[in-house]
Amino acid sequence: MLEAAGVSSTDGVYDLGSGDGRTPILASKIYGAGGIGVEINPELVTKSRERARKADVSDHVEFGRATFSEQTSAT
Repeated sequence: MLEAAGVSSTDGVYDLGSGDGRTPILASKIYGAGGIGVEINPELVTKSRERARKADVSDHVEFGRATFSEQTSAT
C-alpha cells in the first residue's frame, strides 16, 4: 500500500484505526516519512508506541487514542 501510494520522506502518513501501528512505523522506517496513528483501543496505542521505540522511529511517528465522535464533537 505504501509503495503503491508512492510514499517518500517528504510525506506524512495518517492511519485512522492504526491497530498495532505497523503502517506509520513502516512508512517511517522504509520510506523516511512521518506518521500519525489514531486508534480507539488504548492498549494498542501503548503497543504502537513501544513498537515505534523498538524500530527507532519514535521521533518520526506519533500514536494517540481517539474516536471519530470525539474528533467531531467540537464542530
